[in-house]
Amino acid sequence: MAQPEKLDKQTEEASPGFSLLDALPHIWAKRKHIVIFVSAVTILSAVIVLLVPNLYTAETSILPELEKNKLLGMAGVSDLAAVTGLSIGETPVSKLYPMIIKSARILREVLYSEYKTDAFQDTVDLIRFWRIEKRTEAENFEAAMKLLRDRMDVSFDNRLGTLVLKVELEEPRLAADVANRITSELDLYTRTKRRTSVTLQREFIEQRMVEVDQALRVAENSLKAFREKNRRIIDSPQLLMEQGRLERDVQINSTVFVELKKQIEIAKIEEIKNIPIINVLDVARIPTGKSSPKRTSTVLVTFFLSIAVSSAVAGYVGNLRNIYSRIQSSLGKVTVA
Repeated sequence: MAQPEKLDKQTEEASPGFSLLDALPHIWAKRKHIVIFVSAVTILSAVIVLLVPNLYTAETSILPELEKNKLLGMAGVSDLAAVTGLSIGETPVSKLYPMIIKSARILREVLYSEYKTDAFQDTVDLIRFWRIEKRTEAENFEAAMKLLRDRMDVSFDNRLGTLVLKVELEEPRLAADVANRITSELDLYTRTKRRTSVTLQREFIEQRMVEVDQALRVAENSLKAFREKNRRIIDSPQLLMEQGRLERDVQINSTVFVELKKQIEIAKIEEIKNIPIINVLDVARIPTGKSSPKRTSTVLVTFFLSIAVSSAVAGYVGNLRNIYSRIQSSLGKVTVA
């Protein structure tokens, strides 16, 4: 039993832990290989980043908008909400902007718009600018839309309600033009949808006015007929009560009709409005410098990282060889013994 114990003891002595001091001689011995590896990796990294085109980022910011329903903004109209079917309050429309901006409806108009570029003499759309050539036009659009979404960054601050849109493209002027085009399409889409909503509300109010007008005429005719039939009602409590009920019907229908008439006039004004809705705080300007790639930092990181990796591998492999040779030597001594 003494021989195995001796073998274990010699093996432990021949297997010291890995340390930096143990690795330095191996790193120095492999310095030529390390230099060659680091040089090759650094040069390859430099070539790759040089081949990557410059990208420029244009940024625009949009203020929050709480659009109040102006059709219900008048005093006393809130009582008619149940009658007209309209809602009261403020709607945080700007929270929908990120989803609307990335929608196919908005991006289709942006992609097929014509832009001035340095790469082409004539104006081109983004699909031709990116030279996307798929089998069908639908595939071209899907590929271009995916690429544009990747080049866009839409962030929304829930606390302040502000939206920041960043567009990164190969040319500075093109990046600014596309960012401003997106905000223009967003404004057009919002105005169109709002105008459509106002039109539907106006049509509903007009229909409701016809119904109220008919009810008012019926109430007025009923009151007229009652008064013609009952000339003297002062001594009859029942007739007085009936007259009061008919008068209330006329008054209620008359009040509703007047308020609906005000609403329809407001709706007509809102319907023909064509003012911008999107509150753009900062219009996208042409960026003065590229945003990517960061060539110098990329090459430097690659250089130092390749040094660290190659030195670690050289030191570790060299130390393993030393340990292996020591174990072999210890096993040889035990065998001879």
